[in-house]
Amino acid sequence: MAVGAIILICGIGGNLALPNGVFPFNIPFLFPNGIPAIVFAAILGILINSIFLIFKTPPVRGD
Repeated sequence: MAVGAIILICGIGGNLALPNGVFPFNIPFLFPNGIPAIVFAAILGILINSIFLIFKTPPVRGD
């Protein structure tokens, strides 16, 4: 649920709030003018999901 919320906030919010819907992170040869909001949201969602998969939550002790 958290990953979906991050993707929606960065993708839709970035598209509406940023000029031309582009985050100002330049990647030479691929995105020289900046990363589009939907691409940035997808990359961020993949990174957050991989962090959640790598670092498991600690088990909760039962009664």
